[in-house]
Amino acid sequence: MSGSDVRDLFSHPEHDRKIRESWEGFLKEGGCAPDALRFLVEDSWRRCLGAKVDPSIAHAGQPLREGDVSELRHDHRGLIEACKPVMTMARDFLSDTGTVMVLTDSRGVVLDVEGDWAAMAPAEKVHLLPGAAWDEAQCGTNAIGTALSLRQPVQIHSQEHFCEGIKRWTCSASVIRDPLLGEVMGVIDVSGLSSSYSRHSLSLVVTAANRIESFLAKKEMQCRFQLIERSIARFASADGSGAILVDRHGLPMKLNENAPSLLAALGYHLDLGRPSKIAGLCGAGSEPVTAKEGLPAWMRAEWVEPIFDNGERVTLVGHGFPLAADFTAPAAVMLAQQDPKKLEIDSLLRPEKHADIARVARLQPHDPNKTVLLIIHGLKDTPATWVPMINHLITDEQIRSNYQLWFYSYPTGYPYLYSAAILRRELDTIERRFPPRKKMVVIGHSMGGCISRLLITDTGDKLWHELFRKSPDEIAMPAESKALLQETLIF
Repeated sequence: MSGSDVRDLFSHPEHDRKIRESWEGFLKEGGCAPDALRFLVEDSWRRCLGAKVDPSIAHAGQPLREGDVSELRHDHRGLIEACKPVMTMARDFLSDTGTVMVLTDSRGVVLDVEGDWAAMAPAEKVHLLPGAAWDEAQCGTNAIGTALSLRQPVQIHSQEHFCEGIKRWTCSASVIRDPLLGEVMGVIDVSGLSSSYSRHSLSLVVTAANRIESFLAKKEMQCRFQLIERSIARFASADGSGAILVDRHGLPMKLNENAPSLLAALGYHLDLGRPSKIAGLCGAGSEPVTAKEGLPAWMRAEWVEPIFDNGERVTLVGHGFPLAADFTAPAAVMLAQQDPKKLEIDSLLRPEKHADIARVARLQPHDPNKTVLLIIHGLKDTPATWVPMINHLITDEQIRSNYQLWFYSYPTGYPYLYSAAILRRELDTIERRFPPRKKMVVIGHSMGGCISRLLITDTGDKLWHELFRKSPDEIAMPAESKALLQETLIF
């Protein structure tokens, strides 16, 4: 790739105004001034114009229904598993960045979203959600759709988006390729509001895609080795029949000594040096083989003998061995990242300095099958206060198997009514991201107990009237201040 090509990969936020003017002119006249845009952006706009994409679109189309999303995720479970380490790290590494990491399939349909919880609500507004399609034909120029069109890493910032409602966003994406076939399997993307722009986001997604592809390559090799191992007995047969070992993609891997002559008699030549897919034998799953009409003319369905492992056709399921585990490590990391004693005093005396610690945090990745145990510390405390109890709880196998630990931290110098309002806002965001399947257990100590009590209290507007003696409509104050007070006092 030449230096000019490399430069064309990155967005230039300083050119936003010029790009905006170019976009307005492009919609009117169908063209741009020379050098007004990066080539990949102008080409994408032309594709959008040709596809008659509505430039006034404010968000992606409606996501698939929950059942369809579950089916989609099941169909792409191999890709999701390969991306799990990267997506898990995104929860931590993208915290406080205002960005989320998005995984899509090869059509640009979102499979998973992780990252900064503060960015989840804006992402939801533009339908950056599981089941929503982000290809260019649906949403115009955007990193996901344009990366799929070009089959290369792409960064799209603010005014470079084709659709008006998505111009508030900045995004970087890279395609994920099947390491064996070279086909695009999906896209990994980092997106956030325009203010979160970072040139390095493109490097991040390219690195993430490479890591995912390495995982897929390793698993593919393991799968092929296991397939060979499980077929040894079939190849050792001395009955004079021919045998072809075919992987889950429909690619021939191995022939026994009788196969070449028998295939030649059928008029079929097979070159293992440059194998091509055998129609009708592609795709892994629980089905024995595809429909008979999908097979080539020389092959009969009764010749096909699928190899299963734990109910899955030609897929790898490793043997499990118990390992030693240190369940106190997450708590140790939490302690290492802060000075609890200093923070306890400072957040009491200068709460505004520590506004960023007001959040719900998880000790483990979210598990919808486990009951949430939400722990709220008290006055002049931090979540570190609970570490001895945490260490005791998570070493209990029954508790570890059935509960997941969440914490609400907050500057204790805040009025507890305000801290309770922040907690409600955090839980609302979490509920949109992880619809609750089970009831939640809440433990609060000292001031945390007061905050906990407010979670199950319906005060209506009693607190507001107790303080102001008038309805909100009758009070003259700045709109932002009024909204904050209403959120704090009316619940």
